[in-house]
Amino acid sequence: MSDSEDPEKSGSKRAQQEIIKGLLAKFLVNEEYQRLICVGEGCGVGLELRWVGRHMRKSHKLKKNMVTRVKRGIRAANWGQGWGKYGMMMPVDGLRPQEGLAVYDGARCQYCHMFRARTADEVERHSYELHGFSTSWEKVRVQSWGGKGEIGDLYWIVDENKGRGCDEKKGLEVIGENGEDSEGWSEGLNQEESEGNQEEDESDGWVADDGSTWEWSEVDERDYEILDDWILWSRWVDEGLSRGEKVD
Repeated sequence: MSDSEDPEKSGSKRAQQEIIKGLLAKFLVNEEYQRLICVGEGCGVGLELRWVGRHMRKSHKLKKNMVTRVKRGIRAANWGQGWGKYGMMMPVDGLRPQEGLAVYDGARCQYCHMFRARTADEVERHSYELHGFSTSWEKVRVQSWGGKGEIGDLYWIVDENKGRGCDEKKGLEVIGENGEDSEGWSEGLNQEESEGNQEEDESDGWVADDGSTWEWSEVDERDYEILDDWILWSRWVDEGLSRGEKVD
């Protein structure tokens, strides 16, 4: 009896397909700003493609073999095809909220109109450090890729009257134009967290000849098939299952 005819192995394969399907369903694809928005329970973070693996391990406690399958699923579904290696973009002020990210009360410097933060104290500190004197501030509604409303995140202002979405093509801002050092702020981390996590895991290397991040370096060309946007596991998955590879 072949593996495909073995009810026990077929059931195991179907169970793994459902697990991966459920994990991929936790992501929204934001093509405009080249982020995957993790909308899993208690999450809501905008991720660069290269940090998905670390996020799933550290924030959602997935085992390495499951993280590998999730990344293969992302690759097979063509998510992130043609994206740049570094997601250094965020929406300009005044657009509708990006889907999957929380909206928070924030403050903006009324002198330069460029600095957005979560608290008036941050604006006050910015005023003295950058302008040399105290400036007024205005209350605004903000989002960030960090999604948690943390002090130190990079924010943009949203207009909630426009409704939510991630497909509004009305402009972007290169992260760092606030005078902030944005290097490594790839998982929506605040600066203190990010500076301690600059190095990517080897398994998170997404590469391509044209410099995009679509092709994952650990994944060879295999027999991927897509049906209704979900992966039909092909020969390489069957081989893993036949070796008794466990799902933790």
